[in-house]
Amino acid sequence: MANQNIANISKRLNIVDSYTKKKCEEFLRVLQTKNMLKLSDNDKIVLCLDLAASFMGSSFDKGTALQLCSIKSSLYENQLNTIKKILGLDDPSSIAELCVKFNCTQLKDDVENLYSNYRKKDNKIKDDAHPQYAAAALYTVCRLNNIKHPKSTFTSISHLKPSQWSALTTEFENFAKSIGFEAAKMKRKKEKLNICEDEDMPLVDCKSTDADSKSEEVIEEYEVWKERILREAAQALEEGKE
Repeated sequence: MANQNIANISKRLNIVDSYTKKKCEEFLRVLQTKNMLKLSDNDKIVLCLDLAASFMGSSFDKGTALQLCSIKSSLYENQLNTIKKILGLDDPSSIAELCVKFNCTQLKDDVENLYSNYRKKDNKIKDDAHPQYAAAALYTVCRLNNIKHPKSTFTSISHLKPSQWSALTTEFENFAKSIGFEAAKMKRKKEKLNICEDEDMPLVDCKSTDADSKSEEVIEEYEVWKERILREAAQALEEGKE
């Protein structure tokens, strides 16, 4: 019966990938052993299909999913995150993990620096494991470096409501400016520009130099030859007079 329900709901969500459906079945089996959620079977299937699609890299129609389940849209993400924790599918929360996820490992040092300074400033941070701060730090540094990623992805990882996420990122951006993070970015750009200018300096043409040297050698040999000829001619004239 469960398999039939999965098939029916998958069809409504336009999920045709068999691997996504099988992954959903796996998630549901684990949930049944935990028995920690007071959700209807249909709600569990929708949520597990959502997670399975994300896990397999497939598209997922969130709008239709909200229509198919009895969960309010405001609580949907919370229930999804709860199931993630139960299944051990928590989003990466460390800065290093997030940098890998968003393919910007070159920003890791800057993100850690920003987060470290923010942590010293904000005594409210008690739970380092909570992903909101690492996500906000990475998001801020990405923006300062003109690297764009969907805000919705960060919001989902942060486990915050959109309004809370906006407030946190605004606070991080203002803090980054106050400690000169923009200036640091511009400094790096200037350093790169200076390096490029140095690289653009004209190089000495070795071939031309060699050619000039050879020309000088030829000229010197000619002068020697000319002097010798004149000397010999003068000697011949002297001998003729005798």
